[in-house]
Amino acid sequence: MDEDMEDESEDDDLENLCPKYLIFSTGSKTYTPHQIGFKRIRNVNFPKKLEPGPSLRERIAAKEREKALQV
Repeated sequence: MDEDMEDESEDDDLENLCPKYLIFSTGSKTYTPHQIGFKRIRNVNFPKKLEPGPSLRERIAAKEREKALQV
């Protein structure tokens, strides 16, 4: 159990060593941005596992069910 804790703390240390950058664009049209920005962000903790949520197929099916209920 202690080894697992050490592995997690090593991962956290590695995450904090690398600088992280937020890359963003501004403008009314995303395919022709007026400005592209880079900002270094600090003390960011990213989750170990991300929940992907419903797939595209599941979202389309849910939207079609909603439309069918409205009509």
